[in-house]
Amino acid sequence: MLGKYVVDEMKMEKTKIENILKELTRDFCYWIQRQEKNFYKKTRWSSDYINSTISEVKRMYSEVGIRDGHITRGYEPQIDLMKKPPSTQVKRDILSVDEYERLVTYIRTNKCLRPDGSSPLDQTKRSLFKE
Repeated sequence: MLGKYVVDEMKMEKTKIENILKELTRDFCYWIQRQEKNFYKKTRWSSDYINSTISEVKRMYSEVGIRDGHITRGYEPQIDLMKKPPSTQVKRDILSVDEYERLVTYIRTNKCLRPDGSSPLDQTKRSLFKE
């Protein structure tokens, strides 16, 4: 993907990667955001997807390029992560009172604690989990 960015956006396809100024690749995240999607075309690329792509590109440079001597440390591209506003969404699902009561009631039943074919070890684990 970074190769396509260098060729299409920066027009530096004949330049060696080590000769590209490392500061020129900082806008890579915005270029990814402008790319057309093959599916779900009405939605934009998520900042999580963009940041994971950038992390993989950086990892590629450190684990292959620098390790194998294709590029010298310090000359790898500088790629900024996509800034995103803090999420107000709850990270975990929270049970309602009714859902909690139903779950606790089920956990305390023999159907949950001693299902058919379960081993004594499994039943003990379930009992400990119940408590």
